[in-house]
Amino acid sequence: MSVRKRGKYYHIVLEKGRDADGKRIQEWMATEFTRKADAQAKEEELKFALRKGTYIKPTKKTVGEFLIEWLEDRKSEIKVSTWEHYDWLRRLHVDPVIGHVELMRLSPANLLEVYRKAKEIPAPPKTPPKGRGSVRNKAVSPTTINAIHRFLHKALGD
Repeated sequence: MSVRKRGKYYHIVLEKGRDADGKRIQEWMATEFTRKADAQAKEEELKFALRKGTYIKPTKKTVGEFLIEWLEDRKSEIKVSTWEHYDWLRRLHVDPVIGHVELMRLSPANLLEVYRKAKEIPAPPKTPPKGRGSVRNKAVSPTTINAIHRFLHKALGD
């Protein structure tokens, strides 16, 4: 890795190894650092993340897109009923609140907002109502809030 200046900003160059022909593979990361020391500090963070195995390439993927992909990847690993429950939680509670947020910009405050909104808004039933008492006015239960948390924790942990 190294820090290089282009124009008035410093950029970080990640060395990714060599390709089949023996040429170096480099990835330039644009930054908004105007001081070399700031760029070098960020470079050290990236080196540590690479060594630790926690480095994630920056992407524009949203939380909603990620969760859809994650669910499709897990479809063969979990029970059908569990998959349907996770999908229901995603569609009704997560996507309307943070589905549009870029995954790289997701913060704990966003997750708290999901839980808060779920407490405020009554949840529609999973299936069409039958018989008497067809309108549901109750807010979601703490168990549902916990299920949302477990779902997001599992998906984001992967």
